[in-house]
Amino acid sequence: MGARNGKICVTEEQLDAFIKSSGMEKEKVKKQCQVFCKAHPKGRMKRNEFVDFAQIALKNTRKIDMQVMAEHIFRMYDTDQDGYVTFIEFMVVYNIMVNGNAEENLGKIFLIFDVNNDGIISEEEMNVLVKHICVLIVGLDGFERSKDVANMAFNEMDKDKNGEVTKEEFILAVLEPEKVSKFLALKVIDIFV
Repeated sequence: MGARNGKICVTEEQLDAFIKSSGMEKEKVKKQCQVFCKAHPKGRMKRNEFVDFAQIALKNTRKIDMQVMAEHIFRMYDTDQDGYVTFIEFMVVYNIMVNGNAEENLGKIFLIFDVNNDGIISEEEMNVLVKHICVLIVGLDGFERSKDVANMAFNEMDKDKNGEVTKEEFILAVLEPEKVSKFLALKVIDIFV
């Protein structure tokens, strides 16, 4: 399974482990693996290939610069941070986003906000992401307004007021009745639905 031009795309062991952990049907996973390996014979997508893929897959997303957002979304899929998305990385995140509970989904969305992949969200990272998604927010115009929204969200999330937001703080703020935090997370989720 997954051999193409002499290069292994996905081993049977990886495939079986994913099938077991995801609960997905074996034939469905194998078919998706074959499609992925045909399009990406080395078994992985480079960042630019992922951006192209995201622009096609999320083409119905309204009023958003997918070139910019795809860069953020790439971090969510590149779980080992090696600069590539493998079939297994892609399918694991896909499965979580489709079948995961709220905490699992928010844990993945946290990675979109964590621009430098250090496990925390800084005020600067919040500003960058909110600026990029501000076109999705009805009535939000201009850089100053996006900065205000970013600051409000950051202050809601930073429960211990130490100047950084952990994954746990992010998830709690979105699940609790924190208005701006929940609103931003829902706007990111809107990209996928």
